Amino acid sequence: MMRIIIIIFAAFSNLFSQETDLKIHNGRKEMIQTEYKFAEEVRNSSVRDGFLKFIADDGILFRPGPVNGKVFLENSKVQPGLLLWYPAESFISSSCDLGVNTGPWEFKRTADEEASAFGQFLTVWEKQSDGTWKFLIDAGIGHSKPKIVIKGIENSVVIDKSESFDDFDDILEIENNFHSTSANENYKSIVNDETTFLRNDRLPIINEMKDEFLTQLTGTEKWEILGGKSSKANDIAYTYGKGVHSESIKEEVFFYVHVWKKEKDKWMLLFDLQN
Repeated sequence: MMRIIIIIFAAFSNLFSQETDLKIHNGRKEMIQTEYKFAEEVRNSSVRDGFLKFIADDGILFRPGPVNGKVFLENSKVQPGLLLWYPAESFISSSCDLGVNTGPWEFKRTADEEASAFGQFLTVWEKQSDGTWKFLIDAGIGHSKPKIVIKGIENSVVIDKSESFDDFDDILEIENNFHSTSANENYKSIVNDETTFLRNDRLPIINEMKDEFLTQLTGTEKWEILGGKSSKANDIAYTYGKGVHSESIKEEVFFYVHVWKKEKDKWMLLFDLQN
């Protein structure tokens, strides 16, 4: 009898594992496909109309500070020009309800003209109750024309499921206490090999460029969280807010988006965007 129970349990466990793998597989593709559809809609209609179709009711845009994007767009007029982009890197929660895409963008006045502006976008997506994906926040930076063309992708990287019970409050504590010492030292405790810094007038800061970037970072930064959310699996989260960089008697105000990824028992920065 016990042997039969074990066999039945193993069968159900295997079935559950297969269903979970299928859910993750579908989730990886759905979010990426939505990004491509979003870009196609904007290309075929307009920035205003395309964004309105894919933004969540509480979605955030920066103009220059954070505003309710849907309200802003509804009160805006259609502007000429082509905004083009595609995802080059993507991460999705193991619960497949929250994820982030990033990649290059460019702007053209007309389809026949050369692009006149370039940059990198960062978009956080959430799966809705009806199964569709809507973006919660969309931000970006501008930089010079890249010398290398980055390839688009078809699948997201699935975040490893975390066994840690740390929750969103831990991120709030990290951000609220960030100003206690130098920005350089504080960043070192929450940055790893995967972290990408996004700053205006600079290509994405990755790999060995991060060490140089942090070495040159002086003064302190204070972050004020204005909003954010964690995935159901509590393995990926985002925050956005207002920051102040202080150095001697000089202060500079900026707005930020942070995407956090759970690494074992600690939250680490996946993306850090300031503009």
